[in-house]
Amino acid sequence: MFRALALAALVPGAALAQDGRLWIYNRYVEPVPTDTVLDLGYGVPQSDDVQAALLCTIDGARTFAQALVAADVEGLATGAEAWLEVSAPGYSARLAGRVVRHEEYIHGVEMAVAMDDAFWTALMGGGVMTYGVPGRPRQTLPLDGATDPAHAFLGDCLSIRDLTPDASAPIK
Repeated sequence: MFRALALAALVPGAALAQDGRLWIYNRYVEPVPTDTVLDLGYGVPQSDDVQAALLCTIDGARTFAQALVAADVEGLATGAEAWLEVSAPGYSARLAGRVVRHEEYIHGVEMAVAMDDAFWTALMGGGVMTYGVPGRPRQTLPLDGATDPAHAFLGDCLSIRDLTPDASAPIK
């Protein structure tokens, strides 16, 4: 199950988007790497209003980002396989995932994103990313403000097994 994004731990003075949403990266490093929480998200601080959340995940020797995005999944069964079509400047992909519905949180699609996927370059490129389940309305994810937190998340996730517990801090 996807762990809720900890947007409540904002750095004071972080700039908010007009709708109150912003990009933030939280890192809680534990002595055991599988207990470490690295999450990147876009949402309203101190609320359940989250449009996108990415959690660094260790599965054996593999490390990846477990991504969850709010999307129109009306009429689709929870747990059903679903595609998510994603596009941003210089990037277009069709990602396999599954339908999720978390109470008072995100209803949408959850999928794995490889750490070497071009998705990361697109995420840090600014502008907007559009996405949606085929045949349903697409949504827009603003990318302005994502570069620094996404870069920090990506770097830490790639080296999650080597992080030290005293280095935890939210990054805006």
